[in-house]
Amino acid sequence: MSSEEATTSTSAPVIGPAPSTVTQEERTKQLLEDLEKIPLFMTHLPDSDEPNLAVEALKSLASDEPPLEVATNLKTEGNDCFKRGKFAEAAQYYTNALEYDHDDKSLKVSLLINRAAANLELQNYGMVLHDCADALRIRPNTVKALFRSAKACIALEKFEEATECCKWGLNIEPDNKELVALQLQVDQAIARHERRIQEREERKRQKDLIREQLKQAIEIRSDLVFDTSNDKKKRTEDKDVVVGSYPWENDSARQVELDQTTGHLLWPVFFFL
Repeated sequence: MSSEEATTSTSAPVIGPAPSTVTQEERTKQLLEDLEKIPLFMTHLPDSDEPNLAVEALKSLASDEPPLEVATNLKTEGNDCFKRGKFAEAAQYYTNALEYDHDDKSLKVSLLINRAAANLELQNYGMVLHDCADALRIRPNTVKALFRSAKACIALEKFEEATECCKWGLNIEPDNKELVALQLQVDQAIARHERRIQEREERKRQKDLIREQLKQAIEIRSDLVFDTSNDKKKRTEDKDVVVGSYPWENDSARQVELDQTTGHLLWPVFFFL
């Protein structure tokens, strides 16, 4: 073969399909979308109002299943959603399962406390307490219901109720590590709450003390006596003066101050240009 022939053969066009530019992730997504169009693999019903014979046939088959079996399958779907962090979808599956009438109390309790777990993640604390209460009416020794009730109560700052839930649960399972840890969390939350209240009351006490000292200092210097009890009606039309305030008090950031070291009154000065 001559050099000219070799050059010609190497420059010939490549025959066959061009390499695909679609990524593996895109192919997987497309496959899932295609499966979603097949009634057997649908995870939710289509939005279209037009009847789909295949979907209706599957719904008919599902309606022929025993309620207990349908509820159990829906619970499994809910659990799968919960594990993937899809808490709202999980809660909906549990809700759908609870609509089926059967005599399995254990399944009902499980669905209620599972829905409570999903709503706990969604911060729907009222719903958590409602479901846990229903579960406890069926099975009063359901520790998970007490545990989740306590967590919801902590979030709502219902510390007394949270403590009661923990005590109730620990009476049933004294060695339950999660409840023991949660009781400690409740105690710490109560301590923080009481500390905040004390700090708020102390700030108010200090503010009232300084206000009274300032009033006395001005009275001594001006030979006047100030009483806010008769001042309310006089000053309601003045938007710059707080109702029940002394004449020198207003809503601005600049107030008369009493220097605690020297006893001098520090009056704010306004400059107008």
